[in-house]
This record gives sequence, structure tokens and C-alpha cells, in this order.
Amino acid sequence: MPTQMEWKRRIDRFIEQLESRLFTPLGDVDLAMARTFDEIPLEACDGLDFGPAPVGTPWGLQWEYAWFRGRLALPDGPIPPDLALRPGTGPDSVVYVDGHPCGALDRFHDTVDLGWLAGDPAREADLRAGVDLRIATYAGHGERNGHVGPVPPDTVTVRPVTGPQRTVGPSRLGRFHEDRYQLLVDVRTLREAHDTLPKETLRSEDLFGALCTFTMTVDLELDGDDLDESCRACRAALAPVFACRNGSTSPLLTVFGHSHLDVAWKWPLAETRRKMERTLSNQFALLDRYPEYRYFQSQPYLLDMVKVHFPALYERFRAEVLAGRIFPEGGMYVESDTNLPCGESLVRQFLAGRRFLREEFGVESRLCWLPDVFGYSGALPQILAGCGIEAFTTSKLLWAYNGGDPFPYVDFLWEGIDGTRIPAHNHNEYNSHTSPGFLVRAFSERVQKPGVRGRLVPFGYGDGGGGATRDHLEYLRRMGDFEGVPRTRMAHPMTYFDELAVSGRQREIYRGELYFQAHRGTYTSQSETKTANRKAEEALLAAELWLSADRVLQGRIPPECLEQAWKDTLVAQFHDILPGSSIGRVHREAVASLEAVRTCCDTVRHRVGADLGQAVPPGTTLLLLNPLPQERTEWVEWPEGSR
Repeated sequence: MPTQMEWKRRIDRFIEQLESRLFTPLGDVDLAMARTFDEIPLEACDGLDFGPAPVGTPWGLQWEYAWFRGRLALPDGPIPPDLALRPGTGPDSVVYVDGHPCGALDRFHDTVDLGWLAGDPAREADLRAGVDLRIATYAGHGERNGHVGPVPPDTVTVRPVTGPQRTVGPSRLGRFHEDRYQLLVDVRTLREAHDTLPKETLRSEDLFGALCTFTMTVDLELDGDDLDESCRACRAALAPVFACRNGSTSPLLTVFGHSHLDVAWKWPLAETRRKMERTLSNQFALLDRYPEYRYFQSQPYLLDMVKVHFPALYERFRAEVLAGRIFPEGGMYVESDTNLPCGESLVRQFLAGRRFLREEFGVESRLCWLPDVFGYSGALPQILAGCGIEAFTTSKLLWAYNGGDPFPYVDFLWEGIDGTRIPAHNHNEYNSHTSPGFLVRAFSERVQKPGVRGRLVPFGYGDGGGGATRDHLEYLRRMGDFEGVPRTRMAHPMTYFDELAVSGRQREIYRGELYFQAHRGTYTSQSETKTANRKAEEALLAAELWLSADRVLQGRIPPECLEQAWKDTLVAQFHDILPGSSIGRVHREAVASLEAVRTCCDTVRHRVGADLGQAVPPGTTLLLLNPLPQERTEWVEWPEGSR
């Protein structure tokens, strides 16, 4: 009789073979390419100089973009509903078919679903005649080295880009076999659950038995429709093990799709716009395929970008919000640092963020969502409560990867330095997965055991955008109530806080600053950015005082004239800009933006001065205005004839 080790090797070989047979090419797609350093929209890309781009063509200098174009065509016959495209343009690409952004490529998304082209006779005729294909791709800026130092003189820590970074690969139209994929997720689920759950239990034995059944039922030596039929039969044989449910004390995880996107970090703001386009293109494709999917989007600044640069995507986003399938939340305009900005700037983050969500979507933001910020000021609870925010969540405090004292709580009341308390929750990660092993660890590795009966699990790939994949959602279809794994439900994160408030379980109190022990050195780097930020804040506060005086005496200069200057300052306070953890180009652009804020404030002050000068007889009155919050003594040059 085969040993368990022999069975495991057999199971692994079967899984590997099944993985290799998900996609069947139907034909290659020839592409032409045009290279540019400018952000060219879809409607203007035909004005570029296109040339042939055969497989193996090198391209991609630092900061360079490329537009690819071609035609999708199929021979006569029914168009398969599992039609798909695997472009060879590489990651950081958005794919347009007939002008429609239908998907994007990154490290975790490599296939674009085209099944929506099937089923319509008119569409099938168009497809055989040739459907327009466009792909916009970003080459990047070269090496990404986040761990350097010390840096001796004449040392280059990040090598400059001196040649092409990309190579054109084969682009293929084909079939993505759904039955094979569904079986693959089934057996991955069983394998990971078996490896995670306690051994020597009946459930573990049943899972292993089901995996053995998989290898004896599916016939991977078949091909085409015969293999698909074999996969369907195998899934039916495995169904009983998926039907087993948990008991009444199983924990409940609140899950929702998310794509953490740093406003700037290893890329500039210009590329962030493209990352949002790619991310939303993929998430909309998932919303089309999975009716149960719910997606959480933070940072109104990113949505403001989409509104300006991709209006069609924005209207789709708005429609999904109204349908209750997308949750725009998070409180702040961007996920700001909370230690370096002044208190007024932190208040403005919430005023700008909550106003945008209210005016654009009718949403009253209730949650402060700061999963990746490098520590949290003890003044924040008072600011949150004053701005209408009811709860706070992060994952950063649990990342004690450089040692130090572990943070003690999952659910707690955060008490600020003035005594204000805000309900708070620590989730493990903001780039979570949904496979059985991850969900088990999400609950079992909680730092606070008594009283914790659930967790927040934001799933989807992030940092550079991207979001959830089909794998995440397919696992969740199996993990709703799978015996041995915590139960899951797709819901808004505030659902968790609302139920926690009713339960009364949140009793632990943590007072003062939430100190983050890793990322040391960020608050002492990039002093030019930090100096420019403080000068911009001072200039804005002084200019607003002048505007207030004008409103009292004249009222002819609208206070909205500083709105964009404030927003530019808020963006520069993002947690990878102001603390100093971004690439050089980001900091150069941030300093220039903050200097422009000061120039704007100077212009406003001069306008106010001229306006107020018309309110009094010329040459008779000297108006003095103190922008500081305390009395001051200064030498002032007294113009002749003034009083």
C-alpha cells in the first residue's frame, strides 16, 4: 500500500499538471508599439509613431510608457464563453478591447477575460472581422532598493537605468478552461486545509482522503472537452467534503476586497493615476463575475484622480457605490502621516476626505482607515471624534518584525491625551489572502485571546494597487462555512464595529500614542521635504487669517481660493512622502508642490492687502495683523502719513 509520503508526491504532481493546463492558446496576436515619456490617453494614442513589436523586442527606458495595438480575430465557429487573452506586454499594463478597459496586468493578474464577447451574434461577427486591442504599459524607473546604508561618498545606492528594462513577450488569444480552474481551486483548498488543520483528526483524514480521490478520479491524460468533463466528474466526487460545516462557536471573519495603493512611494504621482486605472479595471471585472463581491476603496484623493483622468471609470465606480457593492471609506483625504503634520492639517484631512465622499457619493465616512502609517499621535482620538469618525483600524502595530514589545490588543478603546476614547481594531495585514491556511492564521495568531470572536480581513494585493483576484473570491465561495476554518462573511468593516459595540466585549483601554517600533529613521530623513511642509502649513494658516479679516471688512475674496493649496499640502503629507520613505523623484516633486503652496499663500495675502487697502482712506491708516495665536512685539516700519 502506498505510504502517505507517496500519496503526497502523487497529489503534488497532479496539481502541477492541472495548473499547467488551464489555458489553451488559439492563436497569437501581433502587436505594434509606440513609445513615449508622456501620459497619452487612449483617445490620443493613434497620433503616436507605431512600429512592429515582434516577440523579443527590447524597450523601456526609465519613466517610459508604451502603447501597443493590434486586432483580435477568430476563425469561424462559436466563440467560446471562456475566451481569454494573455498579453505579452508584461505587468503594469491596462488592456482595452473596443475602447473598453476590461482588465489589467500586474504580478498577480496575467489573464484578461473576454467571455463577455460571446453570446451576441453581432459581437461574434465583429470579433471574426477583428476587434480593436490597445494596451498601455509602464516600463518603471529601474531598480527598487529599499534597504541601503550607510552610504559612503561617491556610492550609488540605486543604479541608474541605462538601457531597456522590458522585452515584448508572446500575446495569445485562447481559452481559459473554467472546469479545470474550479477543480484546481478545490484541490488547493483541500491541500492547504489538510496541511493547516490539526493532524490525527477525522476532518484531516477526510481531507486527505478527498485529495487521494482527486488523483484517482480525474484523468489528466485526456485533452479538450474530454478533460473538462473529467474535471466536472471529479468535482462531483469531492463535493461531500465541502458540504461539512462548522459548529456554533466557530469565529466569524468580516472580509472585503481592498487594494492598498500608496499615493507615492517607489513611483511618482503620475504613475499612481495609471495604477488606479488598472486596479479599478480589474475590480470591475470581478464585480461583473461575482455578484457577492464587495470592494472597499480608501483615499478620496485617488478617486479625485479617477474623476479627472478617467471619467468613464468614475461613473462606473459611482454606480457600484449606489448599488452597495463598493464601499468608499477611510475618513482622510489621503492616508496621512499623523506625527509630523500639525493638528490643523490632520483636521483638514478629515474635512476634505469626508466632504468628498459626502458630495460625490452621499456617504458619511465613519471609519479612520490607516493600515500602513508609521505610528499614531495621541492627539488623534480627539480629532477623530471631533470630525465625526467613530472607529479606527490599522494593521501596522502588529508588525513587530524588528523585535520589541508586541502590541497587546486586537479590540480595544484608544484613549487620547485629552481622555477621548475611540473603538479600535488591529487586523493582521492589509494585503490578506483568503485561502484556508491564511484564514486560520488570521484568527489563531491574534495577540488578544479572551473575548475576541472575529477579525477584519481586507483581502487583495496592494501597496502598488492591483486588488483581489479570482483566486480570492473562489476561495471565499468555499470558505463561507468550511469545517475547521473560521466562517467568513462579505461586509462593510463598520459592521464589525457596530456589532462589537452591541456586544460590550471591547473593554481594554490603551492610552496615549500608538508607537510603531519599526521603520526607524524615517522621521529624520528627507529634511527638505519636512521643512517645506512646515513652511507650507504656516503660510496656509497665515493666509487664512488674512482671508478672515477680509471677510469681516470686505468679503470680496472667496475662501475657496486656498482649497487646492490645502489639498496639495495634504497629499504631500501622505505616509510615504512626508516621513521620507519614497524615491528621490517623489520628494523633489513634493518640495516643488509645497513651495507652490507658499507662493499661492503669498498671492492671497497680497490680494487681501490690496482689497483691504480700498476699505480705508489711502495714506491714513496702517492695518496690522498678527497671524500667531498669542500676543507679540515687533518693530514695524511706519509709513509716513499713516496713523
